[in-house]
Amino acid sequence: MCILTGNNSRDKYMRSAFESRYHGNHVFLDATRLKLDGYEDVLKYRYVLDFHHYSSSMVDTDGRLRTSGISEYYIHDRVDNKDYSSKYKSSMFGKYLKAYAEELEKKRLAEK
Repeated sequence: MCILTGNNSRDKYMRSAFESRYHGNHVFLDATRLKLDGYEDVLKYRYVLDFHHYSSSMVDTDGRLRTSGISEYYIHDRVDNKDYSSKYKSSMFGKYLKAYAEELEKKRLAEK
């Protein structure tokens, strides 16, 4: 399952990355629906792709404070209640999601 945020830009990149690069079974849903609508079956819907969002601030050379958002995506195993985080955090979540979908597809094909 891929968690949507309600942020049109982020959700658009999530859908685009996984619809074009990951060909296994997947579903997109809002986090609030995770325990509703039949998704409570943790054996059928074991893995969830979600993210943490961090803000990073620094003072620029002109003395102005610059803030940017950084995302860290991870897979949550609902059976073992364990998170599998990537090694990277990035503010370029579109590219991040493409790479994540491609790597998950490689892993899926290798396990066939």
